[in-house]
Amino acid sequence: MSDSNELKFDDEIKALIIEALDGNKTGGGDIDALFKTADGFILTEFLRCVTVRPFNSHPNRYWNYGMAKIGNKNKFLALWNLAQKTNSKLILINYEDSREQFKVIEVKGLSDSRQIYDEVSTNMNFEQFKAWFRDLVAKSEK
Repeated sequence: MSDSNELKFDDEIKALIIEALDGNKTGGGDIDALFKTADGFILTEFLRCVTVRPFNSHPNRYWNYGMAKIGNKNKFLALWNLAQKTNSKLILINYEDSREQFKVIEVKGLSDSRQIYDEVSTNMNFEQFKAWFRDLVAKSEK
């Protein structure tokens, strides 16, 4: 693929939002992927694992991390609340840059005090993840 046609992933909108907020914190966030299937909507959020590999990591580990940060608590609560209000499934996907490990977590129960307390988790390699993800896309209504 030539440089001019190269597929690029950028976060220009995210950068714009951060710049527009001028350092102010928000409880907002984004949704990485949204699918409409015959059974309803599926919200997906990709969680990059850097220091702990995906099979060993869990979103609860980053619920609160340090006094200066709230962690990802607000993001997970917002995603869960949106999923509940829209009768959607919430799926969190742990991944690493090497693409060796993927953990797909379907959240079944989450609360502020109990964090993620009910889930179905599946560990996958990249080939398994690609097949799972392609199946999800194929089940989406066009």
